[in-house]
Amino acid sequence: MLDQPGTIAPITICGGPTSGKSTLTALLEGLPGIFALPLWHDCLSAGLCYLSAPFWRNTVHFRENITQLWHVRHVLCCHTRWLDLEIFARQRYVPYSLSGSRLISIPFSLDVYHMEKVLADRVASMPHYDEATVFDAAASVLHEFLHPQEAPPPRRAVSMGPVDFYRFEMLAERYPKGKAIYIDRRPAEALASYVHREAALSGKSFAEAGTEYFTRYGAMIQRMFKARAHAREWAGEHPEMLRIIPFNELILHTEPVMRALLDWLGVPFSPLALRGTWQGNCIDAQCTGVIHDAVLDSLSATEREFLEERIAEWDQPGQREPYL
Repeated sequence: MLDQPGTIAPITICGGPTSGKSTLTALLEGLPGIFALPLWHDCLSAGLCYLSAPFWRNTVHFRENITQLWHVRHVLCCHTRWLDLEIFARQRYVPYSLSGSRLISIPFSLDVYHMEKVLADRVASMPHYDEATVFDAAASVLHEFLHPQEAPPPRRAVSMGPVDFYRFEMLAERYPKGKAIYIDRRPAEALASYVHREAALSGKSFAEAGTEYFTRYGAMIQRMFKARAHAREWAGEHPEMLRIIPFNELILHTEPVMRALLDWLGVPFSPLALRGTWQGNCIDAQCTGVIHDAVLDSLSATEREFLEERIAEWDQPGQREPYL
């Protein structure tokens, strides 16, 4: 399927929390041949990439059970954020964060029910279902409805995985023409930024927000630490499939980073790659040039001690749970 003309292959952006995934998605949006949907974690998410993962319980595996249209619908609704599309279409905007803790509202217009009917008809006519064919169908129909005047159709669509998704081997197997980008931000900086943002939005103290987050997502954070070494190793062995971008360089030296990235993707450079956009309109002029959430150095001694203790618990190889 991926070798057929018109097929859309994924660009999967991976990284820890507050590592710049949303920013890179907005920078890629609108470039020739690329479809990027500016949602917090886009509606396809990594659901179509990790569905065959053995550690997911009670899931529908493409290669075993996907034989009916109903199964495809189940996959989209239960393993991605597909249903968010209806919510965003009803409220006519998408809440989005690019610069630190500041939330913005992106105008969003979509005839979601007509779109779903077209997608259902297209999927029903497919000779077989797998990750690649369903990703292509969903991305192509979304693009047709959100960019009806745009031609030719894209060759790649951006998919953003959960913060603990680093199964590059699986991506390479399921999507031979796909690409993956890992944004590397120091875990201490990423975690400090995330907790600081949660504390600001919830009105809680840094320690309260951190305790709540670390307790709930401790296993995910353990995998995040191990993923950095795994990403570097995999990129060294498969540079054509995985590219690592340092977070600070993406934000502070955007143009050379984006020129090199687009050359790797085989996409011509455009000034759009230097500002976050949606449908050709700038959605955040402050998303690059300054790291707005560099809060690590501004933490109090108590907050730094709290964070260092949590990191010491996780960043120990002997205590990490197996993740591959």
